[in-house]
Amino acid sequence: MTTHTFVGNLTADPEFRPASDARASVHLRIACSERYYSIKARAWCSKDPTFWDAYAWGDRAEAIAAAGFRKGNLIVLVGELVANSWLDESGPVSYTPLRAHETLR
Repeated sequence: MTTHTFVGNLTADPEFRPASDARASVHLRIACSERYYSIKARAWCSKDPTFWDAYAWGDRAEAIAAAGFRKGNLIVLVGELVANSWLDESGPVSYTPLRAHETLR
């Protein structure tokens, strides 16, 4: 398993869904901006943000819900990218969310 670390801000409150079968889930949406130092401008600059969907299930989802994350909070997500693809009426569709294994404030 290849893990990735994303540092960004939540673009919305986490969507927590409790489940009767003890398999709760949470959906997170984060914006990550790459920063670099511009020698020409002699200043730190940010690229346009990249938006990512992330999911967690079970105990990890409940821990995220209990942590009190809100829109705008800085968050560090560690997890794996999960590639999904399918065909619909307009053709092939692909979607790659992050399966969160760990979150940090």
